Amino acid sequence: MVAATLRRNGDNIVIIYQGGLDASMLSSMEYGINTADHQWNSPKIGDRVTFPGRISGRDHVIVGGAFTDGVKQVLLDTYV
Repeated sequence: MVAATLRRNGDNIVIIYQGGLDASMLSSMEYGINTADHQWNSPKIGDRVTFPGRISGRDHVIVGGAFTDGVKQVLLDTYV
């Protein structure tokens, strides 16, 4: 299990990779608004990615993780 958090910074959305017990097995993350269509390769604990939001309080952000054993998992599915 690994975790990501997010926050809004003005018009931008910031995702922060928090790590977790399976951090050594995480190979990439995918993120986006309404669909995880942006790739984030080899994230390290504490790394951040910033991208523009659309409508404050109504942006549906999805973050997924891909692991070295082939498992894919939704890490975050929320509105910001």
